[in-house]
Amino acid sequence: MSPARVAADAAAATVLVVGAGPVGLLVAARLLLLGVPTRIVERREAPGCGSRAIGVHPPGLAALASVGADADVLAAGVRIAEGRAFGAHGQLGSLRFDGDTPVLAVPQAVSEAALRSALERAGGRVERGVTLTGLRRGSAGYLEATVLGADEAVVDAAVVLGCDGPGSSVRTLAGIGWRGGAYRDRYLMADLPDVSSLGARAEIRLHRAGLLESFPLPGGWRRVVVRVPDEAATVAAERRGAVDGGPARPGRVDPNVAARVCALAVERGGEHYDAEAARMTSAFGIERRLATRFALGHVALAGDAAHVLSPIGGQGMNLGWIDAVALADGVARGLERGPGALRSELEAYGQRRRRAAQAAAWRADLNTRLGRPVGPLGARLRDAVLARALRAPFDRALTGAFTMRGLA
Repeated sequence: MSPARVAADAAAATVLVVGAGPVGLLVAARLLLLGVPTRIVERREAPGCGSRAIGVHPPGLAALASVGADADVLAAGVRIAEGRAFGAHGQLGSLRFDGDTPVLAVPQAVSEAALRSALERAGGRVERGVTLTGLRRGSAGYLEATVLGADEAVVDAAVVLGCDGPGSSVRTLAGIGWRGGAYRDRYLMADLPDVSSLGARAEIRLHRAGLLESFPLPGGWRRVVVRVPDEAATVAAERRGAVDGGPARPGRVDPNVAARVCALAVERGGEHYDAEAARMTSAFGIERRLATRFALGHVALAGDAAHVLSPIGGQGMNLGWIDAVALADGVARGLERGPGALRSELEAYGQRRRRAAQAAAWRADLNTRLGRPVGPLGARLRDAVLARALRAPFDRALTGAFTMRGLA
């Protein structure tokens, strides 16, 4: 039986968004608020409840505000007042994050819930259990997207937007290349009851043996991330399923990972946590990847479908939100002005946001390299450079880099 056709008429969606993670939700909500008929589909049957991404930077918060999702995130998040950096022999300096553009720590599940509410207020809903299986140019300038849910259907759309993550079906079906690879670095992570004296401060410790990061979380919890040298042990933890658990899945905690994180927190930072009380653990490697282009014809990519950064620095999700607003606004302008203008808007979006992603990837790569093990001489050199960068007048530039200045 041939698939049913959903015609591109006044009752059909003009834009098809594939992927209902934090980026897809934002781009769909923004399009609907701009008056563009939009349909959003997601292969997963239920929203994720993990909390791997937690950082919300000022440009990301501004993107959330564009669809009215900022208030919920501000209410739920912890405002990080200060970030302190330590080297091999003590504190190197600190950066303050105050004023009207805070840096927040918010579990990703909370941000996604705020965005789902924004989508619903705009008149949209996520169609779950729907997978994109085909994509080709149809008649009258439309794209024919084959989607498989309860039934198979062909959807005519003026634009298809891929917000469907690193394994993007939109990117693959459009024939857009995917460059990059994996780092050698491996990390362990745990969310633990915060028994430290750090309060709303974040800490980065550049121990000679490797990185230790510590961030406050809502509800009296703290996220601790450590770089580990023994790749084999980390891979074994990954295979055991030491992945995001979150409050909704408390059973998925690897006690070996929790114990290792806590031991390294003592060794590298002098902080004592209760491994048995961990509510989430994760063991992971990291990648750096970039689509060869972010737009091709009437197809465009955003978020992890377009770029994957090292998470050290916490800017990937925010970069995707900035993509989402730029993409939605460009699509709305192009549709209003006609097919030629739409193609021009998408091409301009792709060029601008790819340059921003390259800059963000460079920053994330530098953060990753700074957290690697070093010898005595390397530690002294690294610490001297960072100590100077954390003092005036250079501290303002460093604060701007950390809060994603220049990437919007």
